[in-house]
Amino acid sequence: MQPSTFCSISNSGLHHIILHHGNTRADVYRRIFQVLWFASKLGAPSSGKATPTYVYPDDLKALIRKRFPSDDAGGRDHDFVNAPGATIVTWEDLANAKWPKPPNACKACNAKP
Repeated sequence: MQPSTFCSISNSGLHHIILHHGNTRADVYRRIFQVLWFASKLGAPSSGKATPTYVYPDDLKALIRKRFPSDDAGGRDHDFVNAPGATIVTWEDLANAKWPKPPNACKACNAKP
């Protein structure tokens, strides 16, 4: 991953979700999905589903997997990449999404240097 890709996106809402939100990988991906679909209307429903199938950048998946390590991480990546009508999410899509502000309760996001 280009170290500057994630760091160059100055959206604190995105940073909070990736680095501090949830207790599992599923929680983080669910929240990213909600922002991309419900708030930003990215993509179109895929193959008879009511919602799109998102394929996230490999370096985003690596960040989330580093936070929540697991032996089975990535085992189903190929299922989604090859899904009919899948929406390939780019870092540009993530940067342009309508991310909520981090909650005031998140001391890491609201810390002042």
